[in-house]
Parts: sequence; structure tokens; C-alpha cells
Amino acid sequence: MRRRHIMFAVGWPADVDPAVVDKVARVAAAMEAEVQLFHCVFDRALVHPQRFSTQRSIRHLVESERRRLQPLVGRLRARGVRVRSSVRWDYPVHEGIVRQALRREPALLVVQSTRRRRGFGRLLGRTEFRLIERCPCPVLFIRSREPYPPVPVLLAAVDPRTTHDKPLELDDQILRSAEVLRTGLGGELAVFHARPSWEDALRAEPELRRVPTVVRNDVCGAYCDGIDGQVAEVAARHGVPRERMHILEGPAAQCLLIAADDAAADIVAVGAVPRSILRRAITGHTTERVFDSLGCDVLVVKPRGFRTPISRQSQHHVERLTRHASWTVY
Repeated sequence: MRRRHIMFAVGWPADVDPAVVDKVARVAAAMEAEVQLFHCVFDRALVHPQRFSTQRSIRHLVESERRRLQPLVGRLRARGVRVRSSVRWDYPVHEGIVRQALRREPALLVVQSTRRRRGFGRLLGRTEFRLIERCPCPVLFIRSREPYPPVPVLLAAVDPRTTHDKPLELDDQILRSAEVLRTGLGGELAVFHARPSWEDALRAEPELRRVPTVVRNDVCGAYCDGIDGQVAEVAARHGVPRERMHILEGPAAQCLLIAADDAAADIVAVGAVPRSILRRAITGHTTERVFDSLGCDVLVVKPRGFRTPISRQSQHHVERLTRHASWTVY
């Protein structure tokens, strides 16, 4: 049986928050997983066509960055976690991370995702946004420095309707991934759904507008009960009781923030599906707003069978002197 492992993608080793490292250690212990610490490095100055000894300089940089990972390795080892560390020469960063995920096939990718103040650059970094779009494995974005409580709450956002090109089985994927973390962390699992308002339903479904006024209230009630029943069916398949269902009416992004606060969620689990360029532009703003506003961690899950558009083969090659030049086992 192959050992389960998680991958912790590090931006700059010196910028990694010790509190985040401790949370990674707890997740690894909860999943009984080995941690693969990964750092993607690239320096355009080293590949200038007039520069000599390019390969030697790149190898020196990779080895230097590998040494910078050692304090993180030591902190994880001190928490009783088995660790492997790796540095690879690749660009852009999100592609390097995805390629490493394709090589190692982790059960989970963990990324530090610090909150940004409004007005200071993009609310969601390019690397984070691209990982949401293109990483094939579940991604846990650690947004909060607060340690997980003894009984953390995981809030899974589901939508049993086939809207926005969303496959129905994605809800089960979200809940299965959340359940793995919930079981290991000894937490509670809750379910969230944002039900479109009756007015939005009337705009989206022309035939509803032809319903006679005298029975419209009954139809509205049946509409709400029908959606609530579908959510309850999804929740029941994963052992979530009705009292841990949070069904709010209104825009999904706004309702999710309210539900996460009401449930005191420590991790919010959401799904991500491939979209057209226009849809991506629209939903991208929603994603940024949600990420910027949520104070808890976020687990992003892809539908089964998702295939990343990123190639396994990098265009940036560097010769390695030995097999362990960029992969050291601890």
C-alpha cells in the first residue's frame, strides 16, 4: 500500500509563518501522512543568453534554497512528522507546483495564503488563483494563523442543482474530502447551500412566471422545500444531520460568509470547475471577494476526472549532478 502524503508548497522559506507550519503538522498527523515540502525557484538573470556557467549557477541556487528549507524541516520533524524536501527550477510558480503534484500525486496540497489588506494589490495572488483553476488534487489554503481548536468545524458548500456547468458528483467529492480532514482532526462536518431567491427563480425560469397568482405561494413553498430536500439528501449520504445544515437565501458569496461566521467554521470546503474565459472573469471577482473576506482556511476540491491543462514536462531544464540534488529524504 502506498504511503499517504501531503505536499506543502512554500513560496519563500523565510516568509513561512511558524503558526502555519504547526497547522500543517497537525493536518499531517491527522491524516497519518508524510509531508513533502516543496519550493519552486526561478531567476531570469541566470538564464540570460550572454551568461556563462548557467547550469552551474542554477544548481548552486537550487542547493542554496534547499538549505533554506531546513529550519522548516526541523520544525516539522520536531512535531513528529516524516518529511521530504524538494526544490525544483521551474516557472511560473503555479505550474511548477502543479507539475510536482503530478509527479508525486499527493492526497492534499497545502498552501500558505495570507490575507491582504484592501487597496494593496490583488486580493487573491496569481499563484493562488491559478492553483484553484488548475491543480488536480484538493488544495488547502491556510488563511488563518489561529491553530485548529480541539473540535474544528468544517463547512462544506454544496449545490445539488446542475448550474454553472457543475457536475452533480462534485458535491460528494467536496464532502468526501472534508470528511477525511474532519475524521483526522476530530471535528464536526456541516453543510451549506445558498438557495436562489424566489424572485431570482422567476427570472431564471420563464414558465414559473405563468403560474396563476392564486397558487404562486404554494409553488414558491414547493420550490424552497424541493431545494432544501435535495440538500438534505446530499448531507444524509455523508452522515450530516439536518441541524448542521445551513441553508440561506441570496447570493452565494454573501451567504457563504454569513454561514461560515454562524457555524464558526475553521475550514470551508468549496468546489471548483473549469469555466470559459468570460465565466472565469466573472467568477474570479467572486472568488477574490470570498477569499479576502473569509478569516478561516479554505479547502478547494475539483470534480472527479479533472485533467489539468498544465503539461507534465517543464520548458525550463536544469541538469542535476546526482539523483538527490533536489530531493533529500529526512
